[in-house]
Amino acid sequence: MDYKLTFETEPRPDDRNLVDQGLYRFDVQLVGPENSSPLNIFMRDEDDQIVGSQLGTTYWGWLYIATLGSADEAKAVRRGCKYVHLDTLSFQAPGFYLKLRYTVYGQLDDFIAGHTPCFLRKTLPVDRQAPQGRSAREG
Repeated sequence: MDYKLTFETEPRPDDRNLVDQGLYRFDVQLVGPENSSPLNIFMRDEDDQIVGSQLGTTYWGWLYIATLGSADEAKAVRRGCKYVHLDTLSFQAPGFYLKLRYTVYGQLDDFIAGHTPCFLRKTLPVDRQAPQGRSAREG
């Protein structure tokens, strides 16, 4: 049988879905369902315009923060998360997160124009009142 590699910037949705679902089924067999759920927070002014935000997701016991903001860590704990992880560029907010007791677990020096992506994590406090096995979609 002959095979060929194709490089596609816009793959067919069915092709992408086939690969994504196959990888997800493999992951679930090894580590269980991710119970992924968005955790987004918006601060709005009196005109309902967004003036601050945090965009994130909880999954596999972690809160991932995708954009700058102060995380709603209490809500993540209620969802059963034990950790937070995020990444930020050296000119963005590493100092902000270090003050909040995050630790750097990796960086990629001189990634773009002399700037460094920093990867940070934090252990969350244990919520002794959160039911065990709670779905990430709850809370």
